[in-house]
Amino acid sequence: MFFLLRIALFGISCPVNELHLVGGVHDAHRALHSTVIINPGVTSIGNLAFWYHTNLSNVTISSTVKTIDGCAFLGCTSLLEIDIPEGVTSILGSAFWRCSNLETISLPSSLTTFWVNAITDCPSLSYILVDEASTTFSSVDGVLYNRAGTTLLRYPPARDAAAYTVPNSVTIIGEHAFSGNVFLESVTFGKNINRIRGFAFSNCSNLKKVYFRDDAPTVVEMSEYDNSFPETAALYYPTSATDWSTPTWEGYIAYPYEDEGNSSETQSETDLLLERIKKLDHPIG
Repeated sequence: MFFLLRIALFGISCPVNELHLVGGVHDAHRALHSTVIINPGVTSIGNLAFWYHTNLSNVTISSTVKTIDGCAFLGCTSLLEIDIPEGVTSILGSAFWRCSNLETISLPSSLTTFWVNAITDCPSLSYILVDEASTTFSSVDGVLYNRAGTTLLRYPPARDAAAYTVPNSVTIIGEHAFSGNVFLESVTFGKNINRIRGFAFSNCSNLKKVYFRDDAPTVVEMSEYDNSFPETAALYYPTSATDWSTPTWEGYIAYPYEDEGNSSETQSETDLLLERIKKLDHPIG
């Protein structure tokens, strides 16, 4: 395939249908360019196109681009934010892997496919924003959900809150959803959680307490490599709930607490719940 490239000192202008640079010109110049402009006409940013382009700090992507392929911006450590334009429909696995200083990613309403591991090993990521017109995804305070709000897809690893309350609408916690967040000390689930996918809290080294407000989830995925919850975390469940056990449940430390029967979801009632649990005398947390 023939690629016509125009390269300037601080930018790359690419009037081709697919941008797929591995080796050659890219390797020779990746340390020189801080700005990349992908011009109209490009429809795909290929696998490894800008891998370890460590000086790249600004990217302008044409609205003609439909796909950002796997590892396209792997190791672009100078990227602080990325605004995906309207028109992009797919962001594939590891697209922004190891962009260690990436703080914000903005997703357009046109996006229908987003592999959550596209933002793996992005420890500075604080906000995942979604265009309000999206019919596939949504964002609440920088946390990524599906549009219906039933699946929590990604909680940013650099979000620095010590506690988080998952809304009652959520039934599924996605794979790697909270992975890598070292600030969280406690998580409170809503009343309708029925599935927690694998590696959901991988490397959440400070997580100590996980509060449930209803029956035990139907599925908690575990593997030989990692469990859903860190070993240091204890699970807490209301005495009125079913399918739980103590002192352990599914291999995790678990304790009951008295449920006062409050079903509405308000901040004050959540605070009361946490206060009741904190009074329990248990060795963890």
